Amino acid sequence: MRIGFWNVRGFNRPFKHNGVAHLIKNNQLCLLGILETKLATSAIPNIINRSFPGWCQANNFDAIAGGRILIIWNPAVVDLYPEDISPQVIHCRVMNKSSQLSFYIYFAYGLYTVVNRRSMWEKLLELGRPLNMLWIILGDFNCVKSPTEKQLGVPPHLLDRVLLNNDWLEAELHCTAHFNLPGCLSDHSPGIVSIFDNLTPKPKPFRFFNMWADHPDFIPTVEGRWGLNVEGTPQFRLCRKLKALKSSLKTFNNLHYSHISARAKEADLALQDAQTHLESNPGDVTVRDSLGDLRKKATFLAEAERNFYFQKAKIHFLKQGDRNTKFFHDMVKRNAARNSILAITKADGSIITSAPDIAQEFVDFYTSLLGTEDQTLPVDNGVFHWGPSLTSELASNLCRAVTPAEVKTAVFQISDNKAPGPDGYTSCFFKKTWNIMGDLVCRAVMDFFRSGRMLRQLNHTIIALVPNLSNLLQQPTTDRYRAAM
Repeated sequence: MRIGFWNVRGFNRPFKHNGVAHLIKNNQLCLLGILETKLATSAIPNIINRSFPGWCQANNFDAIAGGRILIIWNPAVVDLYPEDISPQVIHCRVMNKSSQLSFYIYFAYGLYTVVNRRSMWEKLLELGRPLNMLWIILGDFNCVKSPTEKQLGVPPHLLDRVLLNNDWLEAELHCTAHFNLPGCLSDHSPGIVSIFDNLTPKPKPFRFFNMWADHPDFIPTVEGRWGLNVEGTPQFRLCRKLKALKSSLKTFNNLHYSHISARAKEADLALQDAQTHLESNPGDVTVRDSLGDLRKKATFLAEAERNFYFQKAKIHFLKQGDRNTKFFHDMVKRNAARNSILAITKADGSIITSAPDIAQEFVDFYTSLLGTEDQTLPVDNGVFHWGPSLTSELASNLCRAVTPAEVKTAVFQISDNKAPGPDGYTSCFFKKTWNIMGDLVCRAVMDFFRSGRMLRQLNHTIIALVPNLSNLLQQPTTDRYRAAM
């Protein structure tokens, strides 16, 4: 999680609201302390609704004139509870909903004289003595430890700081702080604190991206790995070869497509620079000859980026020609936020927010649900004679052997952008490589219809939790989601 603070020296201008919004977005902040806002209490609701919709706020405006400290946070990511509000300090307890990391945080804004700041230090001592857990202090203390910390300008009396207690050092947590450039919105640098807990990130599952198939080296990459010698049934051979191919495709992606947005932007800038240079130097033959390749590369990567976000956004009602990459990027972020489950209510009424506990609760629930047995009424075979039935010819046609042409038709009728199966391969992959692996795919399918047996690797599915209603937070957890397989 990332938290921050910034002395904006007045927060009553729309361009400053936008600047803070950009700071939150660019640094993925979930909690921000805004200092010296110079706002009135009545102005806060409009600013929050307009610039930070869905966020919560706390302030000390009633404790001191001038709008000194305003705290805003994303309630979908963290819970924040103000425990003490004074003229120069707001003391809060914070808990990260996904990791359940809990700590105390103090946002401080020191007044301008030593005498007035004395109450701030007393308050910090008072609040800090009884604590026996992680706590962090950050803000504008309006003082320095020594003259060497101040550069240029008036004699030293200003300083922003981030301070940690020893519990942070003893805990298995990695915490870093840095200060961005102040820019034109303030003469103070915004402070960014990144807190990483000791949860080991899970490796991302393999997923085939359709943009890979447009690269000239894609088919040679598949052919080079598909020649692997595997013995066994057609189903087993298909599974082993698809699994072996994943490592080659991951390497292929890292070489040509990793950080696709950055690559596309870099290629576009290179093309623009070359065009600008050629306008000033029309006789430069080298640059003129390179324009074709630069334009081809920029166009290729821009199209790849669009395809990447088109596939991730899962927006199928737009035309393929739509090139609004920003729209797809926003839809990906919206889907990620909508599909995240930050807390659930268990059957006993208790609420859990830890990501591992939430995942285990769903596994336990559906394991017990799908693995239960119950008494059923015996089937009355007489019901088959009550309604219309198939002719012997149609019945025989249903039982005939599946042909390779039917397998190919079924595969090619699946949309390229349909979600992949558990193995990560989309229908687009099989269509583009049909001349290489089509024969084995057909053999594997016909082997299943002939033997009636399916390998466990193929007999997998994904249970997706689909929101039933838009107002999820107002519904009991058991009613919020339905399973789709």
